[in-house]
Amino acid sequence: MLLRSRPLSLFLGGLSLTIAACAPAEEGGSDGADTSSETPSDSSASAAASDDAPMAETGWVAIGTDGAVYTTFFDADGTYRDFRNGDQVQQGSWERREDARLCLIPAGEQVRGECWSTSAVDDDGTMRSTDGTGRAIELKRVTYIAPAAAAEDSDTASTEGEG
Repeated sequence: MLLRSRPLSLFLGGLSLTIAACAPAEEGGSDGADTSSETPSDSSASAAASDDAPMAETGWVAIGTDGAVYTTFFDADGTYRDFRNGDQVQQGSWERREDARLCLIPAGEQVRGECWSTSAVDDDGTMRSTDGTGRAIELKRVTYIAPAAAAEDSDTASTEGEG
């Protein structure tokens, strides 16, 4: 992520999935992510469960309250890429902190970030993620697309129909 409407960065960078740096969140902000199931999480359970949800080389999707589709890819080198309806909207770095929270640090100076507690991944591939204010979002695991493959897909799409 991880949002602005934020995917998890969605996650995750604006949920550009957005979870960026662990600075305190601004009050009254809305990121467009579906928060209809807001519930406080048990931090000790979340911390233990997050070990069951490795993030490197994974992709996650969430649907915003505005109907937008937010996707975040967590790369093995500690970077992430956030997309809104297929268009890249954010990138940055991510880390799993000692307290097991997943923190996203967006690239650029004008963007704030957040840290999220994550639950274990359910049998259906969903995972719950909760920010520091208790706002929860549901993420669904999707096929991971590596950065080079994503660039090739973009190049292919831009050359199709030419000629």
